[in-house]
Amino acid sequence: MVLAAFFLPHGHCYLWKPGLLGLHLISDGLTALAYYSIPLMLLYFVYQRRDIPFNRIFQLFSVFIFACGTTHVLEIWTLWHPSYWLSGSIKAVTAVVSIYTAISLFPLIPQALALPSLETANQRLEQEVKQRQQTEETLRESEQCFRLAFNDASIGMALVSPDGHFLEVNKALCRIVGYSEEELLGKTFQEITHPDDLQTDLDYVHQVLAGEILTYQMEKRYFHCLGHIVWILLSVSLVRDEHNEPLYFIAQIQEITQRKHAEQLLKDYNRTLEARVAERTKELQQKEQFLRGIYEGVEAAIFVVDVLEDGEFRFVGFNLTHERMSGLRSSELRGKTPKESLSPEVAQAVLEKYRACVVAQERISYEEGLLLQGKETWWITNLTPLWEGNTKLLGNPVDKDKEDKGDKGDKENKGDKKQSLSETSSNSRIYRLIGTSFNITDRKQVEIALEEALKAADAANRAKSQFIANMSHELRTPLNAVLGFTQLLSRDTSLTSHQHEQLGIINRSGEHLLGLINDILEMSKIEAGISQLHPNQFNLYLLLKTLEDMLQIKAEAKDLPLVFNVAADVPQYIEADESKLRQVLVNLLGNAVKFTVEGRVSLRVGVGEDGGAEGDGEAGGVEGAEGDGEMGKTREIQRKFLIPDSQRTKDKGQRTKDKQQTTIFFEVEDTGYGIAADELEHIFEAFVQTDIGRQSQQGTGLGLAISQRFVELMGGKLTVNSTLGQGTTFRFKLPVTLAQTTGIAQQHLSARIISLAPTQTVYRILVVEDRWESRYLLVKLLEKIGFEVMEAANGKEAVDCWEDYSPHLIFMDMRMPVLDGYQATRQIKAHLQGQAVVIIALTASAFEEERGIIMAAGCDDFIRKPFRETVLLEKIAKHLGVQYLYEENNQQSPHSDQLTTNSNNYQFSAENLLVMSIEWRSQLHRAALIGDSDEILVLIEQIPEPDAELKFAIADLVDNFQLEVIIDLTKAWANE
Repeated sequence: MVLAAFFLPHGHCYLWKPGLLGLHLISDGLTALAYYSIPLMLLYFVYQRRDIPFNRIFQLFSVFIFACGTTHVLEIWTLWHPSYWLSGSIKAVTAVVSIYTAISLFPLIPQALALPSLETANQRLEQEVKQRQQTEETLRESEQCFRLAFNDASIGMALVSPDGHFLEVNKALCRIVGYSEEELLGKTFQEITHPDDLQTDLDYVHQVLAGEILTYQMEKRYFHCLGHIVWILLSVSLVRDEHNEPLYFIAQIQEITQRKHAEQLLKDYNRTLEARVAERTKELQQKEQFLRGIYEGVEAAIFVVDVLEDGEFRFVGFNLTHERMSGLRSSELRGKTPKESLSPEVAQAVLEKYRACVVAQERISYEEGLLLQGKETWWITNLTPLWEGNTKLLGNPVDKDKEDKGDKGDKENKGDKKQSLSETSSNSRIYRLIGTSFNITDRKQVEIALEEALKAADAANRAKSQFIANMSHELRTPLNAVLGFTQLLSRDTSLTSHQHEQLGIINRSGEHLLGLINDILEMSKIEAGISQLHPNQFNLYLLLKTLEDMLQIKAEAKDLPLVFNVAADVPQYIEADESKLRQVLVNLLGNAVKFTVEGRVSLRVGVGEDGGAEGDGEAGGVEGAEGDGEMGKTREIQRKFLIPDSQRTKDKGQRTKDKQQTTIFFEVEDTGYGIAADELEHIFEAFVQTDIGRQSQQGTGLGLAISQRFVELMGGKLTVNSTLGQGTTFRFKLPVTLAQTTGIAQQHLSARIISLAPTQTVYRILVVEDRWESRYLLVKLLEKIGFEVMEAANGKEAVDCWEDYSPHLIFMDMRMPVLDGYQATRQIKAHLQGQAVVIIALTASAFEEERGIIMAAGCDDFIRKPFRETVLLEKIAKHLGVQYLYEENNQQSPHSDQLTTNSNNYQFSAENLLVMSIEWRSQLHRAALIGDSDEILVLIEQIPEPDAELKFAIADLVDNFQLEVIIDLTKAWANE
């Protein structure tokens, strides 16, 4: 029915009803209009949003909708025109498009479902926006960093267009070429490039633009704005855009002008060096010939030894001189080892030296005695390793038994000279060494003889020293009893004045004998070269005062004025060998008094070359004089001796804490017989006396010889000027060190100890002495003072007595039978309790050096026999803190920790100061140390009234110039 030809158009069905026809007409028309509008909008949307997913399906939808709109248009057309074939065709196309669209849509549905929701898309969009913003910020920062690096770079940098124009340049590049930034931006790199380098640079540029290379680097030359050439190292890279089109070049420019200059200089130097090497090679070849001639003709034995890889050595050859000296033949030993060609003893000796040279890898020299051809021959060998080709040792031994055949000039230098010619190859390795030596056989024989003589002399000196030690002990031990018992008897108050006078004669005779013994022993030590200096700090004024008191009696007995003239600038406290200085002055002054009948004897002491007063007492000099009136001046001397050094330092501005050095001269002048000119040449020789000395029949002739040796030992020189019949002047000067008051023990001047002070602890003292008379002397002396005394006859008894009675102090004789003092001391000190006991050694040895041996055994102190009782008692006070009563004014020991002042017998000790603060005690110590009495008076005003006695005691010390007592009592707070 559809295909029926008589089928009528739709409109015919509506003719009878126009409203219905209009309804279809309007509906189809509007629908068609909508269908045509929608595809156009979809196509426009797709065109504008090409990035939208599934844009093809939108195009199919547009075609499908357009076809549907066309079917509606044909619906209207067929109302009046029955073109049903056309309408059907359009519908068929619409159906095909619809089916194709449906088929295409089916696989897209999963993908469409996978698309995020709008919210998710928005979030992703926001994230993408942030990422883009961050990327842009990173790009800005990168750009900023690049700009900073570009502008502030230490090397030149530039952005260059592909055609060569400078786009941007930094300051470093401007400095390199000398142009300003504006000037460079108006130029191309071709304009400032040296023509010889331009083509190479352009070739590299074309390769980079063509993509053949990414970067290039080259050395080239720029023209500086001033016209000179600048060498640079150029590094270039290319920046392209997203389409791989070149944008600009980045050029890095580093100036290398100085390096190029240095390279040129190096090339010039190498050319010069090559010429020199060629010249030097020629010289070496000439010297090689010269040295070969020396090798064959020199008067020194030369041999060559190969060093094998297995550590063995093989002879290569000897020169003719070696063959003549040693008797060995080079042809016989060549190619052989020492073991194969020499005796075992000789081979072992030379192999040790060869190995030592290889290990040391340097030249060695040595002496060796080798038994060759049945004859012992002495050699001096210089052995040098060579490092070219096969390792070899080149040596030149010298026959020490061969006499020198040279002229007299050579003989004068025989055995003392060595000459060597050394060469090194051009690579600085040792090439060859040839040495020559002179014959030293005579000197070797002299050395052997001298060594034997020295051994004999040393044995004689040891025997002499042993003899001196034995004689010292044998002479001084009985003399100790003589002098000791005279001192002990002098304490007996029942003796008459006549008996005391006789004791004095015995004592003086004993002292004289002791002086002679000491002189002889001292001279023996000087001759043996064992006399040594023993510097100590001491009061020079007190030493001079003691000498004056000692010699004043002898001078007054001859009615001679004894004048001591001491310059005002002479330091009171010095560091020197007090004992030797005292002995020199005693010898010189004693001789002056002895050989002067009328006139006077004077001692002048000053600082420097001259200085001091001349006997009139000027410049603060102190002198002794005649008559009773001069005794007052002598008392002034004593007062000066007692002035504390801190006060004198304050007055003169001297500072001794820095160990300053100065020179003091001593001059002894007399108006005696004088010395004849012919006797002056021998006056300082041992056992030599002048005619006057021999006529006096006094002395041994050792005093001046000993004095001269002592002065020289102390760093001075003793000189003499004399006119026969007018007098003699001895003069010497000594370098000394200024000493501090606090380092010197205060010395008691004259008072004699009579007993222990009241309320003293009972001290137990053990006397160990093998000789009964010496032991008895010590026991009686100590018992008279008030000590509890025990005695032992040898070291074994001493150890037993110490264990039983625990004495506070032991006097230990060092030479005893059974067990000597050294062993006994070590046994006692080995115990913990024994370390607390004080052991003082007693020895009759004349050697000061023995002190070190005794102290090393463990003794705490040292007393030499014969001793004075004051020395003995002061040693006890020093170690035990004992206080004594004295014959005059009952003074206490200067070693006591307490001081009895004039204020109501107030006992002033360090404990009394504890009532004041530590700061106050420290200030008091410092004020006393610098001698500031005003500051001390200010400080004692701070002492409270209940302790007024302390105030008065310190004031008394200040008034009596006894600041050293304050220093000693406050030294515990010195560093507070």
